[in-house]
Amino acid sequence: MYRTTRFLTFIFLISTFFSCAKTDEEAIRSAIREAHYHLTNSDCSDAKDVLDEVGEQKDNADYVAAYASALACTASYQDLNIIDNLTSIDTSDANGLGFITSFAAFATSNETAADQVTYTGILDAIRYILEADTSTPSTSGRLSEYGTTAGNDLSMQALYMITVAFGKFFNHYGDADSTGTKGADGNNDCVYSYTHVDAAQFVNDNSPSGCTASGSEGSADLEAPNSATVIQTRLCEGLYLFNNLRDILGGIELSSSSTLGNLTSVETLLDTVISNLEGVETGYNNDATYANSISAIKGVTSMTACEALDIERLEKFYAIVFETLF
Repeated sequence: MYRTTRFLTFIFLISTFFSCAKTDEEAIRSAIREAHYHLTNSDCSDAKDVLDEVGEQKDNADYVAAYASALACTASYQDLNIIDNLTSIDTSDANGLGFITSFAAFATSNETAADQVTYTGILDAIRYILEADTSTPSTSGRLSEYGTTAGNDLSMQALYMITVAFGKFFNHYGDADSTGTKGADGNNDCVYSYTHVDAAQFVNDNSPSGCTASGSEGSADLEAPNSATVIQTRLCEGLYLFNNLRDILGGIELSSSSTLGNLTSVETLLDTVISNLEGVETGYNNDATYANSISAIKGVTSMTACEALDIERLEKFYAIVFETLF
């Protein structure tokens, strides 16, 4: 009798364990389904709340995708016009001229102030996907963590959002108008006010899109009275979006879709332009401490790593790469 009782107790415990495990999995799947239902009605907070109730599940690609969508929802993000954005990217100039201009001209790019939720909500969603499995984002890492199909899906979701956030970033900090023309909606001649010797010399020698260094030619939101920390974070956001755009383009298969196939030309153009501008920078290495900054930071995909950089390196990257492409 005692042995039978012990056996029945053991069976009960085992069945309870598996029942609870199954219930947990079902709860997660149910929460994801419910979140998507709320998202179809643009009930952003309800979608986020139902996902929060089951706890963070960063090892679950469906959960990561749904949670990122809930974060982006707060920014009124919709992917309905993303294909229009993708087909509007300008890759016609071999030197990349006008590339950033085309992003700033997207219908989704209009931003009138720094750090608006219409931008920060999308950036939060991007970071949730990119940093779900690591603090150092990489497309290869997502493929390893989630498998080929789910990893590619997450990368594409992030890519769509990056195109929108990147356009908003440069539309605002470049004072662009609806055509994406830098400075056309304000007084900016440049994105940033360049003071480092090499960055200033580059823009003065080349005057990319009319940018020359005067000490006050950039966005007011990237200079005092904003703190040095705020300025660096904002500059890093632009680099973070750009470098992760390149990482995703280089790590996923694009040729299977005629629409997404357009992105292959973006990848090719950026690889060529970055390589060429690395060569250009060799003529602007007067300050040996920050020599070859493009090469040093072109692979930085982490916000934390970017924020640890000396701002002089960021200045050179912005001056030589972003001003040239804008």
